[in-house]
Formats: sequence, structure tokens, C-alpha cells
Amino acid sequence: MSEPVIPSLVAWASSASSTPLSADHVPGADEDERRALAALGGLARGLVGEPDPNWPEEVQAWMADGPKVPKLLLYDVWKALRGGADVLAGCYEQIVSGRNRRRLGTFFTPPAVVDLMLQRTEAVVGTPNTVIDPGAGVGAFTVAARRRWPTATVIAVDLNVVTLGLLAARCTAHGLEGITLVLDDYLSWITNKYDTLSGPRLALGNPPYTRHHELPAKVKRAALQAAGELVSSSLAGLSTYFLATTLNALQPGDSLCFLLPGSWTETRYGREARGALWDAQQRQVEFYAFPPTLDVFPGTRVTAMVLLVGPERDSGQPATASTATLNDGVVQVGRPRTRSRKGPPPATLGTWLWPRRHPGRIDWVQLGELARVRRGVATGANSFFFLTDAARADLPAGVTMPALVRLRHVPGFVLDGHCHDAIGSQGLPRWLLTLNDDGLLSDERIVALLNEGQEQGVHLRHLTSLRDHWYQVETVAPPDVFIAPMSKGQLRAVRNEVEAIPSNSIYGIYVKDITLATPLANYLNSTNGQRALKLQGRHYGRSLLKLEPRNLLAVRTPHPDFLLENFGGPEP
Repeated sequence: MSEPVIPSLVAWASSASSTPLSADHVPGADEDERRALAALGGLARGLVGEPDPNWPEEVQAWMADGPKVPKLLLYDVWKALRGGADVLAGCYEQIVSGRNRRRLGTFFTPPAVVDLMLQRTEAVVGTPNTVIDPGAGVGAFTVAARRRWPTATVIAVDLNVVTLGLLAARCTAHGLEGITLVLDDYLSWITNKYDTLSGPRLALGNPPYTRHHELPAKVKRAALQAAGELVSSSLAGLSTYFLATTLNALQPGDSLCFLLPGSWTETRYGREARGALWDAQQRQVEFYAFPPTLDVFPGTRVTAMVLLVGPERDSGQPATASTATLNDGVVQVGRPRTRSRKGPPPATLGTWLWPRRHPGRIDWVQLGELARVRRGVATGANSFFFLTDAARADLPAGVTMPALVRLRHVPGFVLDGHCHDAIGSQGLPRWLLTLNDDGLLSDERIVALLNEGQEQGVHLRHLTSLRDHWYQVETVAPPDVFIAPMSKGQLRAVRNEVEAIPSNSIYGIYVKDITLATPLANYLNSTNGQRALKLQGRHYGRSLLKLEPRNLLAVRTPHPDFLLENFGGPEP
């Protein structure tokens, strides 16, 4: 039933004459998307009837302002919801593009993964008194928690007026009552309200997957403060801040179960959180690692995993890792692997969570089997679109992303925060202008910048003149590894720890398995790796070597197991 309902619902919402929601209500969504989301307020009102006066005022106003839904369409939606179809999440996903959903980290969890998390949580935790769904979205965990623990207080926390309102409509359609809706920043809310809740408490859900460069500076500062000593790096994504802040808040009888991107288990910004779990030896800790090739978060290049942290017990508890797969809507879990938490915490948990068979001999593959390659962003006017710190200082937050214009600006093998700051301190450009939020185009500083660009004739250049909007550059995801296409000496591979966007004078390597980023870079920088690169390059006069993308994809590379075993340490 859901297949015809969702397109019909999206078509109605997109054509309704609604006033677009404020960009503050749904950050990242463009004006047409916010107009369609405003119309969904009418759908929510049609499903719930009279809004609960205890719901946030903004949610009630969104419902009141929405247009009336045709009766037949409303009936079809209601019937699909009662039949178990995830209509509201599907509708939101089709209205708001994946790129724009990333601003709030809004990605919805497959039902089978929700079931796994609740089953394991109940087995370890029992029945909590309070369940908190952080970044609740349209309520997959809220609904599941209310059904499984009908006597518990269930609290859904989200910053998004629309998803919180759709959650309310979903609960009404399923006849679920007594759910508390909180329109607030979870990190602020948990810091101020957590201790007032009845224990034992359980934090359960899918924290928002928002990369660090998409977090405004003000939000990042507040997140670092909320995370306390469990996050010291400003490169952490929002989900890591949610994890760290929740770990800080847990009382002895409390627990958490989160679906998270797996990068925090290996990167520097996750080091303190890993240490906290390592030291919590009286809490049972379970990891469920999905294969790197599985898109648990649709539309993203991220490896997913489930983390379950149980309540404190009187004796030492196990830490286990299991491989989980998702096939045809069913999660299958492998045999758990137990690990002792004695001694200092390991530098990474990645090789434990994603184990690989070590071959008896070196098997070789082409780099193209492990990664894809593309040039960086083609701006058409680098001097205008790549900014120095001084030029960026005059602009509003949210219009730039970390960038790398020349590989020679990096002296070593890693572009980390310190190195990126050093580039800025030299007066070199290190920010990419990204004017993709239409709500910022009216800012007087942006207007002045664009007028200056037009006075310089930037909009008349070949590439800029071909765009729908000359000032909006193509979208390029940050690669895992940089490599220069031309060199007279070493063809350095540089790891991209700050998730910078390269200019088109640099190649980006995007590994299919994030755990291979460091080993692959280390191999390419080794003697054998350099030899393999040079065998594929084109040789020109004066010892100049040039690589085309297809040449780079053909570079001979050891099998991933061998890479991890022999090149997984620090950079050269």
C-alpha cells in the first residue's frame, strides 16, 4: 500500500500553496522543500485531529497552518500507517534530498535494525523507567519503545519541527499515548534535564549523522562543552558528541543503545569515548558491526555499527563484538567475539569490529577494487571561491567548508587540524565557498561578495556561466586520501583527517572500506607503493610524472587483509 501512497502524498505536498517554513525550523532544506514540509502540517493535523496542548507550541502551529488534505489521500495514508508501512519517513526522504538532510543528520533506521537493538537492550537491561530517543526523527525508536515497554516514560527529543510533528501523527495512528515530545537541542537538554528523569534510564536511538564541517562554529563549541573530557577534537561529528554527552550523563543503573557511524572507533576524535568504554568494565558492552559495503544510512558513505552499553554490575562484565548483516529486511548476527579490557585501551577498535582473514601469501588487487578516484572541485575561479582566513572572517557561518588548494601546502602525510590551521596562518586559502543555503543569499555580506564577484567578471567565465547559479560550485564529497596527479619526485598520498574538499589540481581517493584509508595511504607512500604508482604514470621531460585517474585505479595494491596487517600503523 505504501508504494502508491508516498508518491501521491509527495505530489500533493509539493503542489500545495503553503508558505515555506523558516530555515531555522529545518536547517539545510531549500525553499521548495520547506514549502512542501509546511504542507505536511495539514497531513499531521488530519491524522491527529486536535493537537495535544502539551506538545511544543511550534509543532501545534505547524499543524494549524497546514492546508487540508484530500479525504481519500488522508485515508490511504492512515490505512498504510495502520498496516505498518513507514509512509511518513518515506515521504520526508523524498521531499528533502539526502544532501540537504545531512545538515540535521536526518537518516531513518531500517525496522530490522530497530528490532535488533530493542531485543538486545531488553536482554541486557530489562525494563527501563525512562526511555530517551535522541534525534528522534519520525519516531522509529519512540514507537518501538512504547510498544515494548508500555509502562515506561518515553521522551522524543529533536530540533526538527516537522519530524517531531510527524512522529506525533505516527503515534496517534498507532494508538500510542503518553509520549513526551521535546523540541530542543539534545546536547543542551540532556545536560540540564537528565538528572530530573526517573531511573533507570535508557538512551535509545540513531543520533544525527552530521559531519564536523557541517556544524556551525557556535554549535560545535557548545557540543565540545557538553561532551566534556570525552571529546577533545573539533573534528568529531555530531553523533560522537551525542555518544560522549550521554556516556557522561549515565548513572550506575542507566544504559544506552545507539546506531552510529563506525569511524569514531578508529579516529583520534573518538579516542576518549573509546577509553571511557574500555574503563567501564562493570558495564556489559556489545558492538554489532555492519559490513562497510552495506548502506544502513542510505545515500551516505559510512560504515554503521550498533553500540549497547548496559548498567553497572557488581562484577566485571564482557565486551563483545559481532558481525551483523542486513539481507532482505532481516538482520543476522554472527557469533560474538569477546575481548578482555585489561591494560590500556587499544589505539583502534576497527580491526576487532571488522576482522579480516590474513592470507598466507600476498594477493594483489587493483586499487580500483578498493576505491574510486576523482578530481577535486572545479570552481572556474579558484581565486574567488577558495578563501583565506581573513576573507572568511567577514562572512556568516555555514557558507564555507575546509579545503585544500595545493598538495604542497601539506608538508607531511596527514592533513589534520593542526596542519590545516598552519595553512591558514600562512595566509594561504583553505576554505571553499559553498553557497548552497538559499536562506543565506540575502545576508548583506553575501550580497556584497557576489556583487564583487560580478564586478570582477567571475560570473562570465566559461565554467561559471554554464551553471544555473554561477556562485554555486559542484558538490564534491571530501575524499579519504589526497594524491597529486603530477610530480617530479614522490607521489605523496596524504590522509584527509579534516574532511577537506580538494581543488581540481588534486585527486581524491574514496575507499570503499573506511578502515583501509590509513593502510592504503601508507602503502602508496612506501617504496613498493611508489614503484607501483610510477609504473602506471606517464613520464615526461625533466623527470615529470603524470597520473590519469584510470592509471591510478590500475595501480597494483596488496589484498586488504595484507594492507591492514602490514600498513595499519602510523604514517611514515
